Amino acid sequence: MNIRKNVIKISIISALIPIFFLGTYGYFLVKNKIGENEMEKIELVFYSQKFEFNSIYNNSKTILNIVETLVKEYDESKDNKKNLNYMLNNIAIKNKEVQNIFWGSSNGEIYTSNIELPTDYDPRSQPWYIGSLDFKNKNLSTITYKFIDGEKGTAITKKVYDKDGLFNGVIGLDINFTDLEKN
Repeated sequence: MNIRKNVIKISIISALIPIFFLGTYGYFLVKNKIGENEMEKIELVFYSQKFEFNSIYNNSKTILNIVETLVKEYDESKDNKKNLNYMLNNIAIKNKEVQNIFWGSSNGEIYTSNIELPTDYDPRSQPWYIGSLDFKNKNLSTITYKFIDGEKGTAITKKVYDKDGLFNGVIGLDINFTDLEKN
């Protein structure tokens, strides 16, 4: 009887050991596959976000080039400020990620697409203006700061020069990432 019990124990153990090892192997195999799938999803999300950021950045460069052309042609002493603000607003309306387009002239005037600012607002003392001046070349610079409405945001700015190559101020646009955050 003792031998029979030992044979049964050995048979059960012999059956359980392969089941245990197969179960453990299967667990780790499935766990690794799930991990790989999750990494693929994360990579896809990052790629999608990178593509979206690049699209916004490239669109911003194009918008700022248009605004730069407007500013170069604008004569503060002759032209109507409302006309320039109207043109900036039309550009902003057609670009959902753009919250505001602005030009802070070198003499302290501010032109915006859609924001009413206090009469004593001096763009030359604002972080976006100073940040652009601190940037050593003519290319775009970015700065994150609090907008007038208190929300944090990103401004893409560029120094602008008149037809004669003299510094004429800083142009820029405030980027709205609300749609990107929803995705």
